[in-house]
Amino acid sequence: MAVFIVAHTAQVIRRQPQTEAEHFPAGAVIYLETHPPSGPVFNHYDWGGYLIFKLYPGTRVFIDGRADVYGEPLMEQFLDSYYLTDDWRQPLSQWGIKTAIVARNSALAAALRMTPGWACRYEDSQAVIFSR
Repeated sequence: MAVFIVAHTAQVIRRQPQTEAEHFPAGAVIYLETHPPSGPVFNHYDWGGYLIFKLYPGTRVFIDGRADVYGEPLMEQFLDSYYLTDDWRQPLSQWGIKTAIVARNSALAAALRMTPGWACRYEDSQAVIFSR
């Protein structure tokens, strides 16, 4: 049993970078490590915890998986911006967001590509980073 546990743990550790790259924006994090954003980063909800794990305390995220901590009003602001409902630009302005890391195929990515003042700084098959 001990040999199995040691072998399995070694396999998990070896596969960690590959698993991260498959499920999280590992390339975009490398970009943010070398190009630190000023102010909080608007991020894809599912990536918040990973971004905190990799970039905290230098980079603060807008939201992570602890929706109950943030409360319903902030969650609604996130959803408005991410899915382009209501006044989707308002939360970005209100919170002083100058950088966004979102899924490449998201509605917000498509909108920011066409929004004056926002520029794509990094893009791979999974994530895109915009800044003002």
